[in-house]
Amino acid sequence: MKLIALLLMAVLALNATGAAVQMDTPPVSSRQTNAYIAQGAKVKSEVTKRGVGKQSRVRVSLHDGTEVKGYISAVDDSSFALTDQKGGKATTISYEDVSKIKGHGLSKPAKVLPKSARSAHR
Repeated sequence: MKLIALLLMAVLALNATGAAVQMDTPPVSSRQTNAYIAQGAKVKSEVTKRGVGKQSRVRVSLHDGTEVKGYISAVDDSSFALTDQKGGKATTISYEDVSKIKGHGLSKPAKVLPKSARSAHR
């Protein structure tokens, strides 16, 4: 019983002095941050290449696993706005938050190969 009391007093004393271990979320590594920045630069060039307007429809996958669809309605230095076709709600997305961006339209093989080769390719 005395042992439990001594341990409890030691824990309380350490907690009061701040020497106890604190549980924090681990910091994002610099390697991961650099990868997000590089990916953000690629996404920025892709967004500026596609342009702004209802003809520039895209599907954006974010690093947190969510997916947003719509058209690019505004472009900024650090972010872009994606507007939903149906609801008209605009969402501002940072370039560094994007893991993948896909546009609507034909794939590269569909554009390059003749129609007969495309059907044989499948």
